[in-house]
Amino acid sequence: MKKIFSILCLLTATTLQVHAGTEISRTEIIISSPDTVASYDCAGRTVNIPAPDSRITLKGSCPVITVAGPNTIVYAEAVNKINIYGPDAKVYYQKSTHPSRPVMINAIGPGSAAIKR
Repeated sequence: MKKIFSILCLLTATTLQVHAGTEISRTEIIISSPDTVASYDCAGRTVNIPAPDSRITLKGSCPVITVAGPNTIVYAEAVNKINIYGPDAKVYYQKSTHPSRPVMINAIGPGSAAIKR
């Protein structure tokens, strides 16, 4: 019975704290602590980065990356859509999650850009 309870607890946990200011659930990664330097596996999760002055590396497939923090740099392996609202933020990406479709980019923060590398 104790083993079954432990398994149920693991299955019902939806959010895991990785770094201070970072939350990871089954569908989303939220990075909110300033000056974060970290690497994450998207594994199909949406990524939201309100953290300023951060350097984030995202492996795997990320459906949507949203950067609101200023002076943040993101390196992404595969992404479908990029939203950049923070000033002077950059997202460098390798490819689209869909080989036949280009990455959708919405970079409205002053001095911000999404760049294929």
